[in-house]
Amino acid sequence: MADSLADAVARLLRIAPDSWADVPKDLSSDENTALYAITAAGFIERRTTFTVRLPGEEQAQRITIEATGEFGVADAMQSVVQDWWARLGKRWQTLREELGEPIKPIVTRDRDEWRLTEPGRLAKGDLERGEQRPVDFALKRGFFDGTPRLLPDGRLTRRELVRGHGRLVSIETVEGKPLAVDVAGFSAAPELAQAFAKALEPFWRAAPPLQVEKPAAEYVFRRDGDGWFVRAFGKEGHFQNLKGFEYIAKLLACPHKPVPMVELIGSGDANATATLRAVVTTDVPQAVLDTQGRRSLETQLRQLVEEIEAAEKHGDSTLAELYRKEFQTISEQLGKDTTPKGQPRNFATNVDKLRARIANALRRAYDVLRNGEMRDLANHLETSIDAQGDCFVYSPSPQPTWVL
Repeated sequence: MADSLADAVARLLRIAPDSWADVPKDLSSDENTALYAITAAGFIERRTTFTVRLPGEEQAQRITIEATGEFGVADAMQSVVQDWWARLGKRWQTLREELGEPIKPIVTRDRDEWRLTEPGRLAKGDLERGEQRPVDFALKRGFFDGTPRLLPDGRLTRRELVRGHGRLVSIETVEGKPLAVDVAGFSAAPELAQAFAKALEPFWRAAPPLQVEKPAAEYVFRRDGDGWFVRAFGKEGHFQNLKGFEYIAKLLACPHKPVPMVELIGSGDANATATLRAVVTTDVPQAVLDTQGRRSLETQLRQLVEEIEAAEKHGDSTLAELYRKEFQTISEQLGKDTTPKGQPRNFATNVDKLRARIANALRRAYDVLRNGEMRDLANHLETSIDAQGDCFVYSPSPQPTWVL
């Protein structure tokens, strides 16, 4: 293990660039550990871009810091949090009051770059000359294990911590959905989240206490990162995003008020919603079987009745049975194409298709809630949400107070 880690330190020092470049994305576990070691040793400087977002908020802050040494990230986070709190401290307090519980910002990494520092270039040169000292220094072993040592000239020396430095490069507001990174090992950033939380602690501890002690909201249905946080009927859970959840949230926001289907599935783009509305409202029902076709089938049935009677009168049971089968086939077809009152059925219209699409999405959402041990909520929604013409409506009784 120790030798493999030493090999990883040496390899990274040899391939580290002199100018900013992306950190390799295929690092092994040993190489990731080695990367932190050579950064803490001051051989590498890292430039990290990440986003910080409050739960349920679509607005995020994209932040870039540069750091090296063992305290570089902590130093940079002090400046980051000071700027972030000035921007979002009031919003943090508002959310805390709404939910009645601590708010933990979500931190995700977007990009990670690295480059050699001046000590790193010297260490790389030592490695190329076959010396082991840079590896021992980075891993704090051998002569550099921190133990005081007497030099030949009588001086005492020991491996001290490399404090390093860190700074905030930039911070900007990003509108829209939170950015997501799908690179394995980089979408989550526990070390950044921990450093951010530690720097943030003095700010939230100094924030005014809640004016009124109140329990956490009983009914919550709100966005949480890329998914949803749901609390109802004594249960709660976090769920991945589904179209059905988006429809439910819109309906919960307008209890007892019919919400047009085009608004439920709308993306918020007014032009797109208007186009969809035009398609739905100009939809003309078309009969599966027109009047002439229905009359023709009815005439055939009357004729078959006569044929059956004639065959039976002449004692031809085989022919009578054939006519009966034909009569049954035509009767079944006529039954499919007409209502019980004899009116023609229509082909599914765009409204019908849209209604089925939304109903299926809602049904999938109910199934996910039930699988997530929130059966009472799924039953409540299933019995309270109904289709009405070209709308859906949430009509609960009694009506919960939802935090959305």
